[in-house]
Amino acid sequence: MPDFPYDGLRRFPDVEADNLFAYDATDRMLVDQALALIAERALTGSEISVIGDEYGAITLALTDAG
Repeated sequence: MPDFPYDGLRRFPDVEADNLFAYDATDRMLVDQALALIAERALTGSEISVIGDEYGAITLALTDAG
């Protein structure tokens, strides 16, 4: 599966600038860990909740992964 296109995310309606991003290394790490756990436990989308994902990077990456 190709990597999720994090660079396409925006901080709308928040402040946007060249040095501000809608994701960070923690988001990527959490997605990688969640995907590993999902695969290990054979979880379905209805068994997963994402809380506090301000710009949607985690939610969108997990949704993109199925």
